[in-house]
Amino acid sequence: MIRANTISFTSHLTFLVKSAHYACQRRGLAQRLMLEGAMPTFLTYTRMHCPAYGQHSWSPHVQQKRFAGHNKWSQIKRAKAVNDSKRGVMFTKLSLQISSAVRDQGSDPVTNVHLSTLLEEARKINMPKATVDKAVKRGRGETGDLLHYEVYQGYGPHRVALMIETMTNNPNRTVKDIRSLLNRAGGSLTTVDWLFHKKGCIRFHGASTQHTMDTLMENAIEAGAEDIEDLEDGSVQLICQFQEIRAVSDVLIHQCGYHITQAEKYYMPDNVVTLTEEQENDLTKLLDQLEDLEDVTQVHCNAQMT
Repeated sequence: MIRANTISFTSHLTFLVKSAHYACQRRGLAQRLMLEGAMPTFLTYTRMHCPAYGQHSWSPHVQQKRFAGHNKWSQIKRAKAVNDSKRGVMFTKLSLQISSAVRDQGSDPVTNVHLSTLLEEARKINMPKATVDKAVKRGRGETGDLLHYEVYQGYGPHRVALMIETMTNNPNRTVKDIRSLLNRAGGSLTTVDWLFHKKGCIRFHGASTQHTMDTLMENAIEAGAEDIEDLEDGSVQLICQFQEIRAVSDVLIHQCGYHITQAEKYYMPDNVVTLTEEQENDLTKLLDQLEDLEDVTQVHCNAQMT
């Protein structure tokens, strides 16, 4: 409102128009941005003095408000940082697995089926070629990095036995991290390998053969499978003797024309522990924490997971 007692209604109106015009001149850019919707704005009032009339008025003007921590870019940066962190852990784990596969069975993906499947996974997640090459060279012992393959054994919550595969250049750090997680979950490091048998695990699908599931499973048995399971995605998972992974894979690839998506060692439990929903949640929490460790490449347990 205009603060004047002796000016007529017409003078009031004239003064209001001139005051508003004066304010818009000072803040013309802000006005235009508001009209174009280019920035968040708020209408506020400022007490100003007009020399022409020697009076004070309350003039509307535009003011931009900024709210710390609530802009879109800050949210994007936080999400990107989380994704980059997870992506980095994924690259590190896969790099260690590639080095381990090269060390165990050589660097030729034609004869090393496990390495072939890992390289395919690296391509799917857009792992840099330089990182893959470095992992292969490290597996051949050409980089000077000394990696240790260790399998740590122990109990998790509710007496669930665990076999934890690792590749590390610092075993002391790795065992310290694993022991800490097991202790916090109510478990401990101890010998439990007598509860498992080391086997080979191979997953494959019919590729372009158009074979039925029955045919896939029959060919898997003939190739040397001891146990077979048809999976929801239409592929087949088989268990074989650990030392026969390469021979079974060769039959499936070269004689049957199948595509192998996984070929690796598997610690098969002799007896399976059944858990309640609450107990399973406790175990899942520990498994997630173990898999978040960069040195851990695979975790096996003897619990039935739903």
